[in-house]
Amino acid sequence: MEEALISTSMLKAAVLSCHHVRCHEGMECKMINGQPKCVPLSESTCWAWGDPHYHTFDGLNFDFQGTCTYTISKTTDNSIGLPSFHIFAKNENRGNKRVSYVGMVTIEVYGFLISMFRSQIGFVRVSDG
Repeated sequence: MEEALISTSMLKAAVLSCHHVRCHEGMECKMINGQPKCVPLSESTCWAWGDPHYHTFDGLNFDFQGTCTYTISKTTDNSIGLPSFHIFAKNENRGNKRVSYVGMVTIEVYGFLISMFRSQIGFVRVSDG
């Protein structure tokens, strides 16, 4: 029986690739930070607008008239290679307690808070988180 010598770098290259990685349906393997990771194949969009309408990633629409802060989207698992982020919207009273509108949207990412206010058209505030 013949023995084969395999270097550590050869073994590492074989293990750290997408060649033998099986991902769930709807996902594919991508190399992220030198590691094979299963990531979604598709993209989707969500948004908030007006008095206040929310459109979800799965295409549903909701109207929330409360004056709460709502999470639009956030990461729950850093293993897919996305930076940790949180996007939230704050509804404000419109003068009538039964009606509100999106008054502020804030993105928390890379240690920064990036905020856009309805009352400050054309301006974006950036501050340390």
